[in-house]
Amino acid sequence: MRHRFHVGRGVVAMSLAWLPTAALGLVLAACGTYGSHTDPIFRGVVGPAGGTVAAGPVTLVIAPGALLADLSIEILPQPDPLPIDPAAGPVEYLPGLHCIGPLGQGLAQPCVVRICYDPADVPGGATLADLVLLEWDDAAQWMRVRGNAIHDTVAGCFEDVFYGELGHIGVGVRTLRFDFVVAAQDPIVGAALGFGFSDLYLGHSGGGIAPQGIPNTSDGRGYVPSGDGRRVLFAVSDLQTDGTSLRAVDVADGSVLFESSPDLFVRASDPLYGWFPGQPTNLFYAHREEPDGFFDVFADDDVAGAAHQNLRNGEFFEGLIDVRIAPDGTMALLRYEDAFGGGQRADVVSTSTGALLGDDLPILPLGPGSPMPRWLPDSSGLTFVDGDELQRIDRDGGGLATLYVAPTTLLDAAVADDFAPGSPAASHVAYLRTTGGQIVSFGGFTGPTTWFGTDVLAGGARVEQDLGADLGVGELAYHPEGTTVWCQLTSIGQIFVDGQARVGTAAVLPPPGAFEFVTVFDAATAATNRVIAAPLGALDIDKVSGDVLLWMQSASQDVQFPQAGLWRLEDDGTGGTTVSLGGLVPLDAPRFLTSWRANVCSSFAAFVR
Repeated sequence: MRHRFHVGRGVVAMSLAWLPTAALGLVLAACGTYGSHTDPIFRGVVGPAGGTVAAGPVTLVIAPGALLADLSIEILPQPDPLPIDPAAGPVEYLPGLHCIGPLGQGLAQPCVVRICYDPADVPGGATLADLVLLEWDDAAQWMRVRGNAIHDTVAGCFEDVFYGELGHIGVGVRTLRFDFVVAAQDPIVGAALGFGFSDLYLGHSGGGIAPQGIPNTSDGRGYVPSGDGRRVLFAVSDLQTDGTSLRAVDVADGSVLFESSPDLFVRASDPLYGWFPGQPTNLFYAHREEPDGFFDVFADDDVAGAAHQNLRNGEFFEGLIDVRIAPDGTMALLRYEDAFGGGQRADVVSTSTGALLGDDLPILPLGPGSPMPRWLPDSSGLTFVDGDELQRIDRDGGGLATLYVAPTTLLDAAVADDFAPGSPAASHVAYLRTTGGQIVSFGGFTGPTTWFGTDVLAGGARVEQDLGADLGVGELAYHPEGTTVWCQLTSIGQIFVDGQARVGTAAVLPPPGAFEFVTVFDAATAATNRVIAAPLGALDIDKVSGDVLLWMQSASQDVQFPQAGLWRLEDDGTGGTTVSLGGLVPLDAPRFLTSWRANVCSSFAAFVR
């Protein structure tokens, strides 16, 4: 019997020598130690010319020259589960395990194997990103996860285009889920290439899963996952044009969902691109146009719908420097700076139409020295600091009111997620304040000292800590669980009284050699949980689990973390265990797939937006 099979671009005739029934048992024994099988099966002979063979969900394309002589090949279901490489971490089989025999038969040329699955078999709580291709390792006698397999999530199929040994094949689902993305390099590949080639990888903060590369992410940087963790947006440099573009891919298979137009001058800096909260397919970014000058444009793109390359134009010669999206995703606070005078202004625009909702709001009383205003947790308005007051204002500039009064001038303040407009006694606030210079005994003078504190908006529950130094503030943000407050502080000066250094709590002093550092405070007591010699951008917090990941660039950066790489901390900032990347070297900070950030933040910045 003769059949025609597609091979590459051509078609070859291949003789299928059907085996007699008596020989069937021998063939089945080669593919498993069971005595029955379920149709469909394939049995036939493939020669040096190659061919395509298929049965059920499995298709095998044998390249010309892969076989040196005619070979009897079979494809049939494998009803019995097989051992899985323990190094793969917890993996369970989806239905559809098959055998391609003879087991262990090597192929002299890379071939292509494809296996499909039924999406309805994916268990609840798992996503397509949790699926893996499993292939038989005949020497080890177990199934291994095939890294860098092509995952067609639309068709529901995996494809290995470098298939080199016949054996069992199946699809598995990880019971431990990937939960972060990181830029990393294989040191062996890097040494061979002679430069820092990197990809984005999915990893697990518990270290129980080998990292998995995301296709189409070569040399990606400034990455920020979507709110549902299924997509990642990142910047890519074009070495030929010296420009930068943005790209968004599906983390499950690396399929490109968005790529900024090459004609746009993209502002790929912190924190000017990211995802709208509550809209996991809708991203935003900024680009610059230069018609007789320049103006910056706020733009968006829904990877599942419409794009607006010009959602909102800024004014001429004003650069967009900061963006905060309202928690409900419907509004954006845009902060601009005049290129010549240095003055700043803040507007609120609609994220669906670009309409101006609030023009030049009076929320930057110190101009460039004002911290970035924040949205109230219910998106009903904005908060900003003005002297010793935390004030709120409606998006259109109305409704100005004082929410809280601190003992001295506020450096920054944030309202907790428990905010309730009608219950100021149950709504918490965290702040950093400065005392200003003070006259002391015998006509002496001390510089300002910085205090951290928490309270309720109605007052009366204040707890504070004197930090014993004059500190700058880069960022202040509540942990998603509300139990701790994470701050990036900058060392400005130590306070001296009568020639003696004065400290509040030694634990809040910057680590030796650290100019910028993270301090974790307890939200209930204002006590210091930890001081870390790293910028806030070097760590990330999972908004769902509360887990914390930290990147240490060197073993000498902080004595608390004596090994370079990734560290997992407790949600209160204490503890610390290393996270294995299976020999990969991280080149940037990790970002949880469900990060507390919606905007990009590089490892050397402080933004939590």
